[in-house]
Formats: sequence, structure tokens, C-alpha cells
Amino acid sequence: MYFNSLDLGIAVGALVLGQIASFSSYGSMYRYSSLFLGIFIVLYALYLLTRSKDGNSLQKASADNRTMES
Repeated sequence: MYFNSLDLGIAVGALVLGQIASFSSYGSMYRYSSLFLGIFIVLYALYLLTRSKDGNSLQKASADNRTMES
């Protein structure tokens, strides 16, 4: 499922950014792309910070990954 989602994201992203580039310029396409990337990074950081009560979610997430691998 992960690789299907990755392929879908690449395909949809190429179509959307292609439409933005055709209506404007490549410069604005890259600006919109970096804007969306920045928004998603902030949203993901907020998700990680609010995931645990003690605010130490990054260490907790890595500890959870280590226990899952064992």
C-alpha cells in the first residue's frame, strides 16, 4: 500500500504542478511546491509534538520503532 500511495502522489503531483506551470511560470510552480512542502512539514511536526503528553514524542517514536523491530 505504501508504494501505491507513493506512485499516486507522484502522478497527481506531476499533473497538478504541470497545470500550475502551464497557467503561470515554472518559478511560480516551484514557489507553490515549496509552500505546500513547508505546510506539510509544519503539520507533521505539530502531529509529532501533540502525539505524546510529555512533549518528548520524537524520542518516544524512535523507542517505539526499536521495540517493534525486536
